[in-house]
Amino acid sequence: MEQCADARHSSSRSWITGADGAAVTKAIPTTRQRSSRCRRSSPGACSLPVHHRDPQLRRVLPVRHDGSGARTANVGIVENLIDFAADLPHLQRVVHISGYRVGGQDPATVPWSDDHRTAVYKELGAYGASKVESDAIFQARALERGIPWTIVNPSSGIGDSVTGESDQQIGLATTIEQIWDGTAAARPGNGSTFLPVVTVDHLAAFMAAAALAPAAMGTAYWVLDDATLPLAELLTQAGRHLGGKVPGLKIPVSVIKRLPQWVTKADPETLGFLSSDRYPTDSAVELATRNGIPMPDVRCSLDRWADYLAAHRFEAARGDGRRFVDAGGERTFELGASGSSRLILPGLPVNADTWAAVASGIGARAVDLPGLGLSGGRGVQDWERWPPAVLGEEPADLIGRSLGAAATVIAADRYPAGVNSLTLIAPFFLQAPSGATATLRPLVGAKR
Repeated sequence: MEQCADARHSSSRSWITGADGAAVTKAIPTTRQRSSRCRRSSPGACSLPVHHRDPQLRRVLPVRHDGSGARTANVGIVENLIDFAADLPHLQRVVHISGYRVGGQDPATVPWSDDHRTAVYKELGAYGASKVESDAIFQARALERGIPWTIVNPSSGIGDSVTGESDQQIGLATTIEQIWDGTAAARPGNGSTFLPVVTVDHLAAFMAAAALAPAAMGTAYWVLDDATLPLAELLTQAGRHLGGKVPGLKIPVSVIKRLPQWVTKADPETLGFLSSDRYPTDSAVELATRNGIPMPDVRCSLDRWADYLAAHRFEAARGDGRRFVDAGGERTFELGASGSSRLILPGLPVNADTWAAVASGIGARAVDLPGLGLSGGRGVQDWERWPPAVLGEEPADLIGRSLGAAATVIAADRYPAGVNSLTLIAPFFLQAPSGATATLRPLVGAKR
């Protein structure tokens, strides 16, 4: 299992820091604090995000990608936001989150003519076109009302660079899931198709810095990692890391756009993000450097995000305490209390998920054996080096079922100092032999 260097943040709480290490969040109050402080007569440091929880703005939510709701959501919320911001007496900045494929619109074109709007919406689709229109309208209205602004145009977001945590389950995540579960028939794009990514912690830190930087006033920034791998290579890395079946076939974007949606299983409007274009990131890199916000290693960040997605079965399994660890060089899945000396080893035909409630109830870890559940490895061949790595620093109380019971006995025999007690549940090797001879085959890959 490939090791990545330690990332720059120890937790998500340190996402937002200034150049001197001080927490920028002190100058960016919560929604409730912001509503009151921005209205007080005394000056205060106030930055207003787009998704402010004001009834005037909430009426245009939720955002929908269909034609009936896209323009109301994307354009309507910008119009209401500007009206709301204009009434705040001590507003310092409005930071507008646009998009790397739609940013940079000319505010001088506002208002759009009916013919122009019809043409753009026909070409880009309702969601993409409404994002383009909202970018232009935001600038035009902010300039007209004298509202200080900064625009951030982020690329596709991936998980935290340390934990991999993310709620993003569309677009790139969907394609990775299809490779993981073996349903992907091909990889989209070619060697030049560029779908840039940015980790959520880098984006959050950048936005906080941009909100307070005087030089960021009236500036749009493209925030993405220029070192992102070409899409086909990126999917290959994620697939191999997860032990999935990576399709050898690559289909050009031009061909994918001509295929029906039931074949591609992709929202047609998301295909507009597949391009070989590059983006003007110099100003964003300069601001990030000046504020001590380095870009995390994209390969390690991608692996951690893929691990988080797979550990949570792409949202099918929710809850904290689900993770992959390196145990004796094997990518191993465990859930429950991290570092607990109580260790549950499930056997056939179940996996760690089936023991989640028990692990939670007794403060234990449930770990998939090599080659079982979500863990990588070849099976019993890996038991020689795997047990000492998974046991932990303190003597462990091992609980094993079926095949897991055999693993606990082997661990206790070979590493007695690392085992405190054994609890064997349905140990197959102590049961009376059945009439038919059963053959135990080595398990070769993680089954889902």
